[in-house]
Amino acid sequence: MVLAAPIRAVRSAGQVVNTALARSARSYRSEEFASDGFVVLPGFLDASAASAAADDIAPFTDRSRRESGVPGVLIKDRSQRQQRDLNVRQVVGVVPISPAVAELAASRRMQDTIEDLTGWPLRLGRLVVQIDWPDTKTKRGLHVDSHWPPTYKAFVYLTPVRGPENGPFSVVPGSHRDRLKKLRAIAGDYRQGRPRTAVATVYSLADAHQLLGEPGTAIFADQRLAHAGWPEHSTGTRLMVVAYLYRPR
Repeated sequence: MVLAAPIRAVRSAGQVVNTALARSARSYRSEEFASDGFVVLPGFLDASAASAAADDIAPFTDRSRRESGVPGVLIKDRSQRQQRDLNVRQVVGVVPISPAVAELAASRRMQDTIEDLTGWPLRLGRLVVQIDWPDTKTKRGLHVDSHWPPTYKAFVYLTPVRGPENGPFSVVPGSHRDRLKKLRAIAGDYRQGRPRTAVATVYSLADAHQLLGEPGTAIFADQRLAHAGWPEHSTGTRLMVVAYLYRPR
């Protein structure tokens, strides 16, 4: 317990240094990815495959269901472990229950695409399907997944996301390259005891772009971007594949 404060201070100092450097954010192979921190690729997954995957996941949208009934497949509700995003569920280890998702994972298309964008070898970590029920009250505010090391995600919509009412993934373009704003956010979070990944004090939804798309649309993003699910999600259950991508150590 005595070491908690010093350890926290060291970690905070490391976050400050790495944020100040904004390492690698300007050196990606893709100029668009370097500038904006994300790309949207319509039709990345065939519409019929997206529809088939949505059908495979549909049974898991039943809120009363707590167990998958499939070995190795887990249901994780955010409401069980946090106070925000209370209408979000992840189905982890989804490959055994969806041939369409299994085929996408085996194809290496996600790794190849992010490697083309960044110019770096990246590996696929977790692969989940996220279920977002309508929610206009508990959405998490703008945040980053980490300041350093950079992590990446691929999102593939399995249901139509055509407007704010569908709760689109939303980002502040170019914020992965910001230095001063992130430093101010970290300092404020440290003083007030908030998670250092919260950045809503320096960015607002007015800065964010809603990323819309039909089923099969993919979004590849540097997760140092300020991002959030749009908080006016009032209709339709959004389903999407989420792939976590990392640089090998």
